[in-house]
Formats: sequence, C-alpha cells, structure tokens
Amino acid sequence: MKKIFLLLLLASASVAAQTSNESVLRKSLNTWSLLSINDRDGIVTVVMDDDRVAPQAYESVILMGVCAPFLSQKAHVWYLKNTSEVHVVNRVGHTGFAFESPRNSCKEVAQSKGDEASLVISTHTRGLKR
Repeated sequence: MKKIFLLLLLASASVAAQTSNESVLRKSLNTWSLLSINDRDGIVTVVMDDDRVAPQAYESVILMGVCAPFLSQKAHVWYLKNTSEVHVVNRVGHTGFAFESPRNSCKEVAQSKGDEASLVISTHTRGLKR
C-alpha cells in the first residue's frame, strides 16, 4: 500500500512539474504570437503562428523566453528539469528548431557574456523537419 501511495505521489509531482513548465513558458513567451505550448514526454513544443520559423525569431524565443528565468535568476529547481528538448516549430508543426538540454543550455546562456549567448544557443540547436 505504501509503495502504491509513493508511486502516485511521484506521478503527481511529475505532472505538476510539466504543468508548471507550461505556465512559466506562457508567462515568458506572452509577447510572441503563439498557437500553443505543449509539454509531453520530456519535450516542450512551442508552436509559432508563422509559416516559417526564422532563425532570429527562434533565437529570441529561446533567449528572452525559454531562458528568461535563468537570466533573471528566478528559475525554480524544477523548471525544465525533466525536459530533454524544446521544439520551436511553425504553425503546421513541420519545420523549426530543437534546443537540446534546455536546462543546462540555459544555465550556460546565463553565464555567457555579450554575443556569446547566440553562440551557446546555436551550439545546442539542430534543425527540425517532420
């Protein structure tokens, strides 16, 4: 009985962390016109309201949206903890970019100086085509 209770508690904590990722991202990304933000199976998908995700738009979403809590040093310990990638895709979800290891990558972005942030972001980015 105790094992079942513990498993239920862990499962609810995982769901709460995913929901919390979405709420933090909704606040951070409220200036962009987004269609949706989904957090499933360790991948956060940000769907832009554009036919094409331009590299500059992607970098802005990552730098001033996804990594914003780390830049302001207000990132909770659970934020992006179980997230392996953040996908920023066009409105139909076919093309875009993937930001790998977002928690560690955002910490690296926060420690960078000047234009190094762009280099860090591009180092942890790969193109997506579905």
